[in-house]
Amino acid sequence: MKSLTHNLFSAGLGLYLVSRSGLPLLLELLLVAWLSLAINWVIDILGHKKSGGIPIRTFVTHSIFTAPLWGGLVGLATILVPQNVLSIHVSSTLTLLAITTSMMIACLHLLLDSLTEGGVYLGRRRIAIAHFSYNNPVLNLGFMIIGATLLIVSFF
Repeated sequence: MKSLTHNLFSAGLGLYLVSRSGLPLLLELLLVAWLSLAINWVIDILGHKKSGGIPIRTFVTHSIFTAPLWGGLVGLATILVPQNVLSIHVSSTLTLLAITTSMMIACLHLLLDSLTEGGVYLGRRRIAIAHFSYNNPVLNLGFMIIGATLLIVSFF
């Protein structure tokens, strides 16, 4: 899937779920927006190698076992860095929410990638639910609409 699709879908579903946490809406929005952008970027930057000029997914981040770990690390860093740099106290509830949301976003990245011909890794073996092209306009638009709808619904 395209990067915009990954970001919009994970931000929409993430905010929809996090908006039920009772945190201030601005904090929820900033947290989920950052996590969606950061995790999808980390998974794509660290998880592709070039083969004949074509980016190929690797098991480093595109495995159902490693992606949640990468997501959790980004979520933990999202809490620990500001906490240590700014010397602010962050509740364990917010820390747990950030880590679990991050792991979910990483899994959503894999869900979308599993619909494409490149698939994702189950261990070192690649699997795919479907074999659509990563830039299939109907599939990308459909998941962008779902993400945007969930973003809008989150405000109500």
